[in-house]
Amino acid sequence: MCDVQAERADACIHSLMIKHDPSWPYHTCFSSWTLYHTLHTMIRHCMAGLELELYLPHEYQYIFW
Repeated sequence: MCDVQAERADACIHSLMIKHDPSWPYHTCFSSWTLYHTLHTMIRHCMAGLELELYLPHEYQYIFW
């Protein structure tokens, strides 16, 4: 949901800025920011589970995959 809104914001800003300056280097700042923080949160979630020893040994293959 948030990624779709970020892509819409990127497209809107890009279209507005192209009208004013055709050489505008702006591309996907909001989408990149959203993706970075989503992946960072997912990794932290998995690492917290490992640190708290929430996973059984047979579940390690799912975590590390």
